[in-house]
Amino acid sequence: TINSNQDIFESKSILFNLTFGMEKINETTIKRINDYLELFGLENIIENLNENVMSLSQGMMARIRIIRLILLDKQIWILDEATANLDKEMEDIVIKKLKDIAKNKCKTVFFVSHTPSLQKYADKLYEIKDKKIILTELTK
Repeated sequence: TINSNQDIFESKSILFNLTFGMEKINETTIKRINDYLELFGLENIIENLNENVMSLSQGMMARIRIIRLILLDKQIWILDEATANLDKEMEDIVIKKLKDIAKNKCKTVFFVSHTPSLQKYADKLYEIKDKKIILTELTK
């Protein structure tokens, strides 16, 4: 699960924040981290993984959360306002890449968002209205 306002350990390193929840970290893990950092436009921090995570912008931290979610390799991904700190262009890039990764890894992804523009990436749209969950049909 990713929540846009949580899940960053402010007193810890970038590497700690990327690997939190992993049982072991080895060369393969570091290679995967570097690959995902490059994929999500964060190649400039590869040499600085031991720096404090607070040296990053809010948008960079949002991508760190997403990369950690991918690395943990759970079957279901829940992203709660995960792209809230990204500009529109980076949001589109991140969502497209995340969808591709999820599809290739056969993951189920739930995006929780107040951003209507993200609906174009949804296969199904559920809305909460009058304390009920309603499936809204999407036309593509």
